[in-house]
Amino acid sequence: MTSRGVSLMTALAVGLALSTSCGSGHSSEVGGPGPATPDSRYPSSIAAIGHSGLTGYNSDPSRPSTDVTANSWATGTNPAVDSIYQRVLAMNPAVEGHATDVAIDGSTVDSLLGQEAEAAKVRPAPDLVLVQSIDNDVKCDGTDPQNYGPYREKLTAVLDAVDRDLSGAQIFFVSQWASVKEYDRVVMTIDPDHIAGTGPCDPVDPRTGRVDPKHERYLQSLVDHYWTIISEVCAKYSRCRTDGGVMQTMRLGKGDLAGDLDHLSMTGQHKMAAMIWSALNR
Repeated sequence: MTSRGVSLMTALAVGLALSTSCGSGHSSEVGGPGPATPDSRYPSSIAAIGHSGLTGYNSDPSRPSTDVTANSWATGTNPAVDSIYQRVLAMNPAVEGHATDVAIDGSTVDSLLGQEAEAAKVRPAPDLVLVQSIDNDVKCDGTDPQNYGPYREKLTAVLDAVDRDLSGAQIFFVSQWASVKEYDRVVMTIDPDHIAGTGPCDPVDPRTGRVDPKHERYLQSLVDHYWTIISEVCAKYSRCRTDGGVMQTMRLGKGDLAGDLDHLSMTGQHKMAAMIWSALNR
């Protein structure tokens, strides 16, 4: 079992060393003859699965309501973002051109199996699979307790598939960026109506225009519960780690949000990449 006390990059190095010593065909596909990488702690192929948080959706004001994958915190190529891919590239040139984003806007845990199947086709096979999910799985209609069990089962099926199809890959789940309270704090300074409504997860009471702390706490409790499920399921797999909930501590500025207020701008994507990079190297 991989120790939870070592960084993902250290665990990856051990995994790559073992697969090389066992004559794995996977390692032979990376970098050709000779040493595969200058620094074997870092992956030579990366895949990202999940929702629009990974696709750079709406991150370019000149291209509204569009995926701009170059701006993805995970696999993007825009230097202004300095994605995980770009940070790995600086350490391991063998990863160049081997960052695959198969995330789908609006996806839930139901589509992760299909995305995993696409990631499994990538060559060279990914050494690192980044997963960003949760958001679209939250029901906010009173049925979330009934959804927790099926969510756990479907997530387990996804990790079983990764374990089977990508036996050399490390899996890394990222938490939802910013707490509910932090997100509401910033959106209230931009457009309070954006988070107003009468549902249990709508933090602003449309009659008063003020935040209802009960609704904030309710939505946060749902996010926390889904994250607990992710953490528990992940802990059962030796090659799976999470960011430990670090993205929930993200401090937002107005400029970190895209125009729709539901996604991150290029600035926000850069901030997320920096936080996840630190978590990967813990």
